[in-house]
Amino acid sequence: MKECMDSKRAVRLFRIIAVGALTILMALVSVCLAGLRINGTHSFPVGLYWAIAKRSEKGDLVFVDPPALPIFELARNRG
Repeated sequence: MKECMDSKRAVRLFRIIAVGALTILMALVSVCLAGLRINGTHSFPVGLYWAIAKRSEKGDLVFVDPPALPIFELARNRG
């Protein structure tokens, strides 16, 4: 009887942890889709940034995602 109760508790705990992990993952994906960007490079101050849709102006930080072409790989390796 005690083993049955322990296994039920273990299953319940597993479900709570799984639901919590999925909730956190969904929240993180939603925030990233909303425009959150993480800069870990030294090209600009390290931190969190919001991407917004506006016409770029002088002095703006611009994110670039070049296509996967050999020329861009060459440029990355040279930098």
